[in-house]
Amino acid sequence: PVDAAPVAERSDDICSICDKHKEEHETAQYKEDNGEGEWIGCEDCKKWVWSACAGVDYDHFEEITTFYCAPCLEPAAVAAREQRMRAMQLGTM
Repeated sequence: PVDAAPVAERSDDICSICDKHKEEHETAQYKEDNGEGEWIGCEDCKKWVWSACAGVDYDHFEEITTFYCAPCLEPAAVAAREQRMRAMQLGTM
């Protein structure tokens, strides 16, 4: 699988969106019902998701350089991430 971002190794093979095991996502029947997919890691929370569960278009999967899951795109999460980045730039972290 291709990683959209340098994310920590996943501790298990469970999608954090649907709680299905990797093997279940990779069956021919699952792909027929739900579309092709790959594992993708969130740059912020480091959780892994199956791209189809996250709504990532498989045809454009290779073009993704950074991925944020839905909870990490919430305004509060974005503000916290920006605050951490500013602190790192100022050297206060």
